[in-house]
Amino acid sequence: MLDMAFDRDNRILWIRFSMALTGETLKRLDGAVKKFVAREGAADSILDFSSAPQDSIETALVHQRNSSPLIMPGRRRVFVAPRDQLFGMLRMYAAYQDDPPAVVRTFDEALKVLQLTEPTFEPVEV
Repeated sequence: MLDMAFDRDNRILWIRFSMALTGETLKRLDGAVKKFVAREGAADSILDFSSAPQDSIETALVHQRNSSPLIMPGRRRVFVAPRDQLFGMLRMYAAYQDDPPAVVRTFDEALKVLQLTEPTFEPVEV
């Protein structure tokens, strides 16, 4: 499942990803984000993988994603990954980025990175 919510005042898109991270599901994510950008414009983002299945990403996929252009270049990105395997993979992905995302363990840490204290997220149609 893919859920999105948007804090218009702070221009933060929160994406909750609860599917296995495969090439196909990442294409779905990219499509949803592109539709969002067409409607609302670029925004900083939190990609929350807290509900993604354990051990749900392959190393080869991480390397493939590194060659993909960013959908919202120049915007801050924070990845939430509480489990070790995914956290490590996302840190590896970030290490190869020119403008790396922050990778944190909790949603509260993501809010701190973005300096948010009381965000107001409203659901966005995916």
